[in-house]
Amino acid sequence: MSSVDDWDSGPTPIGMAHRNKWNSSPLPPPLKAPRFAVPDPAREELVQGFGSILKSGRGVDMTVVCQNEEFKYHSAIVCSRSTFFAAAVWGNFKVSHREREKSFLPFLIAAPLSSQSQQEAQTKAVKLPDENLLNVKRMMRYFYILDYNDDDVDEGTGTVFIINAQMYAMGDRFGVPGLKGVAAAKFERHCSCAGGKSAADQRQMDSLLLAIPTVYKSTPKKDGTLRDSVAGAFARDLLVNGEKWFPSTRFQKICRQFPDFIFDVLGKSVASQGRKKSGGDWRRSKWNQNDGWGGPGF
Repeated sequence: MSSVDDWDSGPTPIGMAHRNKWNSSPLPPPLKAPRFAVPDPAREELVQGFGSILKSGRGVDMTVVCQNEEFKYHSAIVCSRSTFFAAAVWGNFKVSHREREKSFLPFLIAAPLSSQSQQEAQTKAVKLPDENLLNVKRMMRYFYILDYNDDDVDEGTGTVFIINAQMYAMGDRFGVPGLKGVAAAKFERHCSCAGGKSAADQRQMDSLLLAIPTVYKSTPKKDGTLRDSVAGAFARDLLVNGEKWFPSTRFQKICRQFPDFIFDVLGKSVASQGRKKSGGDWRRSKWNQNDGWGGPGF
């Protein structure tokens, strides 16, 4: 058994946050990272335990309302993983997602609660009227088992790429870095279809094309995680299947609507060719060091 003295300071575990981004007061600090690696059986035991209480509903003490449906969860698990839910539940008020986006939270936290608001706060109810119901369920599931299903595609959500792009954006909105990491890994794994000649690979690339608007609308330029995956996939696929894409009116429309996309693809293609010619590490090239064309060293 390890004691508190056996634990050393380390990086904040994924999905935890030291400080509430909407309130100046810090959140309860996470446990310090142990010097030893947590063995897989211990991690599996934790995930199974949390999954079990999620399924049973025992000990639930908070409510999430989305699309007129109510779901019960455990505030200790959810709020310790999300700065948004920490502000909503541990901040002792009832909050809607729309209010959060308007940056009303600091005022709501600081303002005295009316008797009605105090009664509502006791229920720990959080309304998310503008969110996709299935995506909310995926996020809440992630809080318990560190994963979510992305193969239950429906007409309202779209392709598997769109699902993971939306989950990545949700991780950013709700202050859950770990969710962003899982979504990015899933997204990148599906991008492995690039460059394939099979019908299945080409269907995947068609689905990836449909996800480009979601990726480029929901992520800023400075966050290139999903954009890099998209650009890399198309840079590889264009080398093998270029005769398919260039006559495509849908592809042409995407390129005109999102010039950053075609610019990113061009950058990946140039970097790839430079790496092949030099045999070196393209990440140290003048292109990459100066983040695009026209840099001082390019």
